[in-house]
Amino acid sequence: TTDQVQGWERQAAELEALKQQLEQQIEGLMERVQKAKMEIAHRETRLSHRPDDAEKSQDDLVVSDKEVLTNEDEHLLDSFYFSLEEALRGTSEQIKEEAKGYLPLLEKAGITDDIIDIGCGRGEWLEVLRESGFRARGIDQNHFAVEHCRGLSLDVVESEARAYLRSLPDESVSAITAFHFAEHLPLEALVSFLDQAGRTLKPGGLLILETPNPENLLVGSCNFYLDPTHKNPIPIPTMTLLLESRGFCCQQVLKLHPV
Repeated sequence: TTDQVQGWERQAAELEALKQQLEQQIEGLMERVQKAKMEIAHRETRLSHRPDDAEKSQDDLVVSDKEVLTNEDEHLLDSFYFSLEEALRGTSEQIKEEAKGYLPLLEKAGITDDIIDIGCGRGEWLEVLRESGFRARGIDQNHFAVEHCRGLSLDVVESEARAYLRSLPDESVSAITAFHFAEHLPLEALVSFLDQAGRTLKPGGLLILETPNPENLLVGSCNFYLDPTHKNPIPIPTMTLLLESRGFCCQQVLKLHPV
């Protein structure tokens, strides 16, 4: 009957409203859990520092890292590594075209500025961002890469990644991107980098990492080792677990390219 149909429709509407209410509550709880996990990770990092390290100011830490970077040994391979990218990474035009696939992620999050690109290299991603109306700064400690980017009128700082992030205030960055950076770091340094990224990102900010996928047999057995500065491949489950252990919510894994 008509009354029965109307009754079912009311029940369906009530159930839908209840479902939406529960989903909102669950989303709120997940955000609180994520925030708590990140705070725990930050506390672990602070507690792991020696007492004399804890007494150092932020300025002391940044100066210390700059002093390390003045060591000529840190830059002996800058020219070689820049040449390696030129020979093996692909042309700048190819890299720019591939990098455009990340623009929708920023657009969906409503992010247009305060973007930091770690290990910016030849600056392809920075160029894509600039051409698309985004404001970003690149960070790299390779002399040749920095000079190349500055020749393109890109905003680039020569610095070690963690030292630069330590110099930033809490919750001051909208997005941090790092393409082919994570696989260059020992585990302890990668954890430290993620903690600094979590500290400096604004609520709702994005961390975008691109790294070779060892699930591809050619990558895992050969191509990864063409770059002698790579430490070790990072399988997807390991990276996901590492991110979540430091308080991030791993929203999406994109397998973008065949190799």
